[in-house]
Amino acid sequence: MKTPIATSFSKKKKALFVVLIFCACLLIASVSAELFLRYKRRHIARSDQLEQGLIVYDKTLGWKLARPASAL
Repeated sequence: MKTPIATSFSKKKKALFVVLIFCACLLIASVSAELFLRYKRRHIARSDQLEQGLIVYDKTLGWKLARPASAL
């Protein structure tokens, strides 16, 4: 005959366990996001720069695409 394993914990211990697991997951997510953004920093910093010769000054618009511009 098998005896059931006693797994009765108090409500305070369960609540503390849930809070600790939540904090651990939040910490892991924050560290992961920080590491990912540090890895991608150079790419993110250059993302707002256009290629040289892609745009030219225009009196009306301020800037416009250069004539031989292509989407390739």
